[in-house]
Amino acid sequence: MNVTSRTEDGVVIVSVEGRVHRERARQFMLEAKLAIGDQWGGRVLLDCQNMTYISTAGLREVLLIAKKISRHQGRFAICTLAEGIDRAFEVIGFDQIIDIHKSSEAALASIS
Repeated sequence: MNVTSRTEDGVVIVSVEGRVHRERARQFMLEAKLAIGDQWGGRVLLDCQNMTYISTAGLREVLLIAKKISRHQGRFAICTLAEGIDRAFEVIGFDQIIDIHKSSEAALASIS
């Protein structure tokens, strides 16, 4: 698993590559927190284009990130979930509480 970040037009874009499984979920959260820094009240996009798997522990960490951003009145979105992973997000209802988009362009537009 690899987590990188960049800022584009004031949006912190956190990209995840690889598998976010139970043993890596805490590492994912720590790296995401580091990437977001003090921007919890800003705009954050989680780009999952290169994520190949996410466990329930990883899903929990995504939810914690979304909740923290919401508490700080920030904007959060997820984009480019792989087939299968997108279904997991739907089944547990994340698509009802988190903005999820097929493309990074649509996600950026929704939080801008």
